[in-house]
Amino acid sequence: MEDRGDTYIEKIYELYEIQDYLSEYAGDLQQISTEEGNRQYRVILPVLFVLAAAVLVMTAAFAVSVFFMGRTMKRYLVEPVLLLAEEAARIGASDFSGPDPSPRGGDEMAFLIRSFVTMKHSTKGYIETLKEKHEMEKQMEAIRLQMLKNQINPHFLFNTLNAIAGMAQIEDAETTERMIEALSRLFRYNLKTTASVMPLEREIAVVKDYVYLQKMRFGERITCTFDCAPETEAELVPSFALQPLIENAVKYACEPRRQATRIDVASQWEANALRLCVTDNGPGIRTIVFSKGCPLRCRWCSNPESQNSGPELAVNTGRCLGLDKCRHCIEACPRGAIVPSPENRATVDRSKCEGCDFPCARACPAQGLLVYGTEQSVDEVLAKVEQDAFFYARSRGGLTISGGEPLFHRDFALALLREAKRRRLRAAVETCGLVPWETLEEASPLLSYVLFDIKHMDSDTHRAQTSQPNERILENFARLAALDDSRVILARTPVVPGFNDTPEAVRDIAEFLKPFGEHVRYELLPYHRLGTQKYVFLDRTPPMGDVQLDTELFARLQDTAAAILGERFERAH
Repeated sequence: MEDRGDTYIEKIYELYEIQDYLSEYAGDLQQISTEEGNRQYRVILPVLFVLAAAVLVMTAAFAVSVFFMGRTMKRYLVEPVLLLAEEAARIGASDFSGPDPSPRGGDEMAFLIRSFVTMKHSTKGYIETLKEKHEMEKQMEAIRLQMLKNQINPHFLFNTLNAIAGMAQIEDAETTERMIEALSRLFRYNLKTTASVMPLEREIAVVKDYVYLQKMRFGERITCTFDCAPETEAELVPSFALQPLIENAVKYACEPRRQATRIDVASQWEANALRLCVTDNGPGIRTIVFSKGCPLRCRWCSNPESQNSGPELAVNTGRCLGLDKCRHCIEACPRGAIVPSPENRATVDRSKCEGCDFPCARACPAQGLLVYGTEQSVDEVLAKVEQDAFFYARSRGGLTISGGEPLFHRDFALALLREAKRRRLRAAVETCGLVPWETLEEASPLLSYVLFDIKHMDSDTHRAQTSQPNERILENFARLAALDDSRVILARTPVVPGFNDTPEAVRDIAEFLKPFGEHVRYELLPYHRLGTQKYVFLDRTPPMGDVQLDTELFARLQDTAAAILGERFERAH
């Protein structure tokens, strides 16, 4: 038992030793853990400070962003909307005196503001037009009353005509009687008709009287047919709608020509609309396609915008709203080429205006800035030409390419003519003739009509006024005339003061044309100044100044050409 007790005591002491060891080990372990925690804390502490600072910075940045975003929204969205609302209210009260809102930037809001400004000015212009129209109508009414007072008493006129007709009947002058009766009905309709609309059948009856009187003048040179659907005869049409059209056909299709003229009047319903059509067999209704680019620099050119081949910016300062009211063009120009004039209107610094697609013109609400020339495909051009196809079918008209020199762009011109022929469109060309013969030769079978300018027979004089000699022009004309004698070639000479306005110059050209066949005809064109304003729009000086053509001299020059070419000369009226 004693040994067992000793053993038990030893075990208890061993247990105490183990307990002390464990306590000591636990203390050491706790100390190590504490030291390790302190070490890691010292490592993490700077990171915690950085994280806190980052949170503070991000919070401040967010606050600043919210501030500036609110300010931006207020400036670019809220303020413009409020401004538009105020301006709309002012316009609603018929007050257009307020300044135009100025957009900032090029976003959707800027587009909305520009559209609003355009609408504002369009509305203002429309209202002003209505006011002017109202005032004009008042003035016209007063003039109409005064004219009625000054007119011959219609009753006296009609009674006199009836008396003459009665006398003609007594004398058995049947034709004279019919002419007087037709004239009487025509005068009665013109003088007594005050209604703005009349039944179509009434208009047709008046036109028949007019045509009858013209047949007495031109005989078999003029015929007129009427193809009016019965259901259209009772429809109301504007008074005097047909007679002016017939008069134009007589003036421009019958008077200048010795060939028989046929006038067709037709009416029919198309898509819930009444279509009236007056056609003749004259040169026909044609759609002209202008191309840019020309080898000549004629001093009298009436289409200066067609001389250069690329698009050009034109400035109509008369339509500019003023830079104190509108600065859209200045803001849109990427090169700073739009500058104010002394009158504070938009002008162009041509030295800076290049290499862009003219956003200034698109931004101008008043169309004070225009672009001469746009690039279009053959299909795009013919799509517009074919909008007039209805008139081509009846008048034997079609497409005319002009310019500039339309054959200057050889590949495009030939492609256009080929496609026009494929679509059964008659094609004509207005040419100066200064192109390679191969181009003319290839274009020839695609053309039904040629208008060919011959300006002067002397090459040196031609060069002085056009910048180019005329040898190739005359050679091309002769070869073209010999190529096909079934196609009409109309040689034309613009009569320009100081250049070719002499009997000698006209005689030389007429003698040059005389050996060619009947298919070669000749026409003199009187000089005019219709293109002068275009030079101003392009910031160019009109080369001819205020020169005008002597009308009596022009008439004598026509006599000179007619004496040489006879009926092949087409006299201008």
